[in-house]
Amino acid sequence: MSHTWKAGLAGLTVVALAALAGCGSGKSNPAGPAGQGGASKVVVGSWGGDYENFQKQYVIPGLEKESGAPQVVFDTADQVARKTKLRAQKSSKTGTMDVVELSDADMQTMVQAGIMEKLDTSKIPNLKNVKPKLKNPYWVPHIYSPSVIVYNKDKVKPAPTSYKDLWNKKYKGKIGVQTIQWIDYFHAAATLKLGHTPKDNWTAGNDLLKKLAPDTQAFSSQEQLGDGLMSGQVWMALDWRARAYQWEQADKANLGIAVPKEGTFATAFTVGIPKNAPHKKAAYKYLNAMLAPNAQKQFAKNMGYQPTVTNSGLSKSMLAKLGIPKDKEKLVKPIDIDYVAKNTGNWQKFWQQNVINH
Repeated sequence: MSHTWKAGLAGLTVVALAALAGCGSGKSNPAGPAGQGGASKVVVGSWGGDYENFQKQYVIPGLEKESGAPQVVFDTADQVARKTKLRAQKSSKTGTMDVVELSDADMQTMVQAGIMEKLDTSKIPNLKNVKPKLKNPYWVPHIYSPSVIVYNKDKVKPAPTSYKDLWNKKYKGKIGVQTIQWIDYFHAAATLKLGHTPKDNWTAGNDLLKKLAPDTQAFSSQEQLGDGLMSGQVWMALDWRARAYQWEQADKANLGIAVPKEGTFATAFTVGIPKNAPHKKAAYKYLNAMLAPNAQKQFAKNMGYQPTVTNSGLSKSMLAKLGIPKDKEKLVKPIDIDYVAKNTGNWQKFWQQNVINH
C-alpha cells in the first residue's frame, strides 16, 4: 500500500501506541482462561497500560467464544524494544512473538526489513468490514486518529486555523512538542514551505523547524503534554484528535481542536504477524478478534480513537465526537507511508538535535 491515513476516561494510565508514549514492564503476562484444554497460545507483542488492559477486557472475551481459542500471553514493551527484538530474531526459524502491534510507520519499517508476513485475508473474516482506505497487505488497522492542533481555549484567541499559528511569535515559548512525535511537525513544516501536502520532500521545512525550536517546550510523554496544555504551561501542540478527546473526558479541560486548513493526515495503529511466528493459526484468530464489532466499539469509547471498521455499532453522535467536523474531513489526506518509514529514522535524529536539544 503506497499510503496511509495516519483514551479516554478518568483513571487513564500510560498508553504506548508508538508515539503514544510506550510503557510496560517487558514481562509476558497470560491473560484470561482462553486456551484451556490443550489449545495453543498466542504471544502478543504490545504496549502496556490501557491498550493492553482493554485488549484483555474487550478483545479476549470475544476470542474465548471461538472453538479452540488460544491462550493469550502479552509480551509487553515499548515500540523500540519490540522492533529491536523483531530484528534480532529475523534470522531465527522461530521467533517469540505471534502478533505485533505498532504504529503504521513503525510497522512499515518492519515490512521493509522483510520481517512481516503478507496476510492471508481469507483467515481474517472481519477484514471485509475494514474501511478500504485503511487496508494494507501486511497489517490489520486497529484504530486511527487524525493529527490536529490541540489548544487551550483560555489562552489562544482567536482559535487557530493554520499551521502558521504554531510559528506565531505571539505564542513564543508556549508551543508543546513531544520527544517522540516528530512526524507531525515535519509534515506541518514541509506543508507550509511547499504550499501543499508533501509527497517525498518532508525535509523541505527543516529551516522552519529550527526557527520553531526556541519557541517550544518539550515533553517526554502524552500525559505530560496533556497536563501542560490543561494547566496553561503550554498553549498549543500538534497531536492526535483522540488525545484531545481523552483529556476532555478525563478533566473537562477547556481544550479545543483545529484542523489546519493546509491539510493533515491520520495515524493508524496496526497489528501484524512476523514471518517466523510460532503460532500463526492462533495469530490470525487474534487479528480477527481485534476487528470484531464490540471490540472496536469499546476501544473507541474508552480510548477516543476511531474504529477502523464500518460495523462497530457506534452511534453517529459518538463517531462525531471522535472525529473532526464533517466539512473538514476532506483535509485529512493520504501520505506515502513507505516514504515516511524509510526516512523517519533520519528525521528523528534531526528532531532531537535541532528541536528537542536546541
